[in-house]
Amino acid sequence: MLQIKDRSQIVEWVKYNPYHDRLGKFASGGAGGAPLPSISSFTSEGNLDKTSKELFGRVLTEKEWGGLVGAPDGAAVHIIARKGDAVVRVTHLKDEFFGLEVGYSNLYGTKAVDLISMNVASNAPPGTGTKMAAHIVSNARVSGFETVRLYAARDSGTKNGYYTWARLGWNANLSARAAQDFGASDLHSLMKTAKGRKTWMREGFGIKMEFDLSPSSPSTKIFNAYLKKRGWG
Repeated sequence: MLQIKDRSQIVEWVKYNPYHDRLGKFASGGAGGAPLPSISSFTSEGNLDKTSKELFGRVLTEKEWGGLVGAPDGAAVHIIARKGDAVVRVTHLKDEFFGLEVGYSNLYGTKAVDLISMNVASNAPPGTGTKMAAHIVSNARVSGFETVRLYAARDSGTKNGYYTWARLGWNANLSARAAQDFGASDLHSLMKTAKGRKTWMREGFGIKMEFDLSPSSPSTKIFNAYLKKRGWG
């Protein structure tokens, strides 16, 4: 887990609006916010302009690439561009507060976002990871993407994504055996009840999950309800 040396130094650059989209406009579900981030370093590999047009229909600016994933001010952004997909890597040079890696693809008839990794220090301001996820989801939706995919891990240490992402609206179909054991065919059904959430927290496991970006999808409704409950929606 990445660590912060001095918590006081990072307060300002986590004050971004998770609903601020790549064009500087506000997506549905939130209001107010800051301009696109000030990037300290921007580097890329491959034909970035061509890939940008393939994914977004136009060439994005450096700040727009950073804003797409909710990069905080002072972040370093590196992009690996290939035909039909790009991987955005974000780090913070000052304190190594977090590392973020997000893939965008338009392949095989599906526009998808892959949340490859998100590492946030244990002593980060509360909700930093959730706000970052909200930014990614909101901007992906307004950019025409259909799903946000990830692998939600579980281990005996710090990886509790199997529960956190399910709580935020990510879903996965359970195998016939798991469905029998848990009494539910998918995570959305299981997480509806307090008993189901408690059971998944205790006995859940690492699994691939997806977030349906449709405005009326169960994923969207669950996430919006969570953000509203926390005062972020």
